[in-house]
Amino acid sequence: MVKSPKVELLFKPGNTYRNRLGDYRVLTISGPKMLVEYLANGRRQELDVAIAERIWENIQAEENPWPAPAPEGGTIVTLAHLRAGIQRWFSKCPPWPTDFHNAFYQALQALRDNGELSWDYLVDQLASWSAVRPYSKEAIYQLGLPHLDNLTQNMGVLVAGHGGRIPDLNNVRWSDLQPLFAVASQIKPSDSPVFAGKLCHFLLPNSYPVADNELVGIDREDYRSYWLRCAYGWTFSTQQNDLIAELRSAMTSAAIADYPWSAKITELCHIGVRYRQ
Repeated sequence: MVKSPKVELLFKPGNTYRNRLGDYRVLTISGPKMLVEYLANGRRQELDVAIAERIWENIQAEENPWPAPAPEGGTIVTLAHLRAGIQRWFSKCPPWPTDFHNAFYQALQALRDNGELSWDYLVDQLASWSAVRPYSKEAIYQLGLPHLDNLTQNMGVLVAGHGGRIPDLNNVRWSDLQPLFAVASQIKPSDSPVFAGKLCHFLLPNSYPVADNELVGIDREDYRSYWLRCAYGWTFSTQQNDLIAELRSAMTSAAIADYPWSAKITELCHIGVRYRQ
């Protein structure tokens, strides 16, 4: 039996939320629709739950771009934690790439630039990164086919909105990234955000830090909270140049021009927090 993805409803009957028309109270929720009542005039309206959720999250992001637990990132993204994360990376058995996936990112960039980044290739890489289990590569390949157009469209919107470049943790909000992550989450039936996080990382390496069950410990929380810590910790770090220099010196090959420093460093810092001696 295929396990259905876990769905956590943001909206609750009786609670108050907001859209561009004003504050409203949720009366009832039925499948993808909900009936709401606007507080200002008592007018009732049926809303699409997914669209209403996106509007609500956008409004929250505008008013408070760094909700809890984002500030925790300030104590996580440090040189000490990066060094501990690098040490753990090198001690992994079987070992992980000592170039910190530099060659992989170079291959991704070449395929992307040439318009040759195929679903076959992505599924192969997801399997090699232990992201498809317990499903087979063929099963994930088939599950992903209906979502490829949406993946491409959402990725294109993100890149176009940032001058044709992949956004970095410094210059993007979660509300911008959430639509692509939501599409990726629909592909593999799972409670864990690891598959969607790694797929989005492959598509836009600078935007989505890798989520990993074993080392990062993402399996017991949502990806958004992890991303907020990474983005906050990197954006407000006063040691960005030192952090990049530290990782660069540990790499066994010269980093490509567009190496995803912020995503890899914040991932390693999270690893360091878990394994620092």
